[in-house]
Amino acid sequence: MNKGPDYSSVDFENINRYYRTGAIAEICQVSVSTVAKWLDSGKIESSRIPCSKLQRRVHHKELLRFIKDYGLPIKNLEEYVQTHPE
Repeated sequence: MNKGPDYSSVDFENINRYYRTGAIAEICQVSVSTVAKWLDSGKIESSRIPCSKLQRRVHHKELLRFIKDYGLPIKNLEEYVQTHPE
């Protein structure tokens, strides 16, 4: 069974993946509406999915920057990457 990429030997800061708002909420231990407010206010830069007014994605580097800037626990992101294949 494929568990997805093994990031244990990868430069964690340079992972190329995107996160949905629900995943960010889980990682940061907040509600999806809080994440939406962060995205709307520009605290986290995001990209909209083509042909969608609501769906947004956040690149790994941007989420990592946000977590560091706001003093949130990086271990949550590390654990999420290890347990959730792309």
